[in-house]
Amino acid sequence: MFAWIFFRADSITEAINIIVKVFTSSGFPFYETLSGLLFSVFGIMMLITVDLKREFFNDSFSILYNKYQFIRIAGIVIIVLTILLIGVFDGGQFIYFQF
Repeated sequence: MFAWIFFRADSITEAINIIVKVFTSSGFPFYETLSGLLFSVFGIMMLITVDLKREFFNDSFSILYNKYQFIRIAGIVIIVLTILLIGVFDGGQFIYFQF
């Protein structure tokens, strides 16, 4: 993971500055904006919920494989709306664009 700093930085000087900030930075980690923090917490909670459901309630209620068509469609609509609301659609740069 440490080597990725050099791929992302624009210059060696910037890479060194990033390394210095990694080891000397103070303050609350992983917090740039409140919305970013909330989306991260929401995503982590969703992953934990899915994991717990699969671990302890594997044979019970499932939205996407329900026998009622209305529940299946509602589940798909909720997933699509969630992707549209919190998805990233800015077309981020390819990681090797500097080469």
